[in-house]
Amino acid sequence: MTLRNCSPETQNCADTACDRSTDEDATYCSGAPLLREVDIRDAVNGRFRTPFCSILNEMLLLKIRQVPICAVVTLTISAGSLFAQDAKAPAPPKNLKLIPANVDLSDVMLGFNEALGVQCTYCHVAGDFASDANPLKETARNMITLVRRAEPFFPSTAGPFPRGYHEVDCMTCHRGKTQPETKAAFYWIATREARNGPNTETTLGVNLKVLPPDTAVHGAHSLMEDWRDALNVDCAYCHGGTTGQADDSNPRKDITRKMIQLLRVVNANFPGTGVYPAGKQEVTCYTCHHGDPHPESLSNHRYQGPIPPRP
Repeated sequence: MTLRNCSPETQNCADTACDRSTDEDATYCSGAPLLREVDIRDAVNGRFRTPFCSILNEMLLLKIRQVPICAVVTLTISAGSLFAQDAKAPAPPKNLKLIPANVDLSDVMLGFNEALGVQCTYCHVAGDFASDANPLKETARNMITLVRRAEPFFPSTAGPFPRGYHEVDCMTCHRGKTQPETKAAFYWIATREARNGPNTETTLGVNLKVLPPDTAVHGAHSLMEDWRDALNVDCAYCHGGTTGQADDSNPRKDITRKMIQLLRVVNANFPGTGVYPAGKQEVTCYTCHHGDPHPESLSNHRYQGPIPPRP
């Protein structure tokens, strides 16, 4: 570790007087503006090469934020570590029943932390992470299996979880909470309702292929109302065909039918649930969508911070 004072004129890392990061070294310039927020998983694995301002103790936080100091700290970073090159290699993981031993386990676990808004001891026993004494550890394994059962519904999946890209994962349902939400806290008023008022007439659906024939699809507390609130879209998002609501020409209508089947697969893992849309549901359209047509996951979650300038 090398410390070197910066004069006020050279406290910007864009200045040639400050050290620059290379393939082997990363430079920390105390006077430079924060170019981006660094995800802790990048920090743990040494996957950053842009200068940023911080004190080293803050690397244990989920986000590293700017702390002004007057020094340039040049560290030689070995692959997968922020510590000295002679640091002890981590012990191999034990008692893995679903997660492969050759994955980046710290990355996976930090993803669980972020998705549920918890610390490691929520599922593990403090001081003995290999122990199964905490029952929530088995619950976590069941949830890994559940995500894998959902993967075949999405062609873009590059799994099996936690490997690769996933349209749905722990973040999709939990959103930083231990208990997922199933109902929107407010009504989303569509264009037609804004003009004419809400549709309170309960009507049955037509051309139903997955839902029961007696399903109330329109009116107060109806299924279509729930879907509208879950995705924040108007009827034409899934219907919008050429011959009325029964038309199947809009491909999103068939996607909706597949998502109904997915909800049934997911809810079947929870005791006491009905066959969607009947009965109690632990997971609904809103659980995953939260007012967005494209659900969020750790794979597509936006970590918004200061935007770095283009080179």
